[in-house]
Amino acid sequence: WALLANYADRTLIRNIVAMKISEICGFSWTPRMRSVEVYLNGEYQGVYTLCEHKKVSKDRVNIDKKNDFYFEIEESMDEKTVWWTSMGVPMMFSEPEIPTPDQFDQARKLFDDFEAALHSSDTDAYEEYVDVGSFINYYIIFLKLFYSRIKCFIELIQHVQMPFYTICP
Repeated sequence: WALLANYADRTLIRNIVAMKISEICGFSWTPRMRSVEVYLNGEYQGVYTLCEHKKVSKDRVNIDKKNDFYFEIEESMDEKTVWWTSMGVPMMFSEPEIPTPDQFDQARKLFDDFEAALHSSDTDAYEEYVDVGSFINYYIIFLKLFYSRIKCFIELIQHVQMPFYTICP
């Protein structure tokens, strides 16, 4: 579990609402969250969000560690293996934490191919790389709800057996 300060959200509910909407939309795993008032040594510190930490497990981000990758897109770049895609998106490997050179090259190529498909004149080319339903749900939930917030994150799970991404909260 983690405490989020919500310093960029004056309403103190944006993350909680986003996760509730993602749960309603049927994402495979949504972190549980709750607002809490924090006191330290009897002194009021403010309202924080207590939330489940992201991790690969049967009950959270359920992927096959032998064949799948777990990525994060976040500007903090706080994982051990990071890179920027050809379109300038900050990417991080979460699982495996340190990929082999072949895994790293495979991931970079898949993201480059996906971005090329997404921005091509063929309006259906991206469908080869994403689960369209989860992609649309992500767009509705995060890009609309967090419109003014540049630093949002998504997790992408890339299944090695076939280049297919599922977007999760």
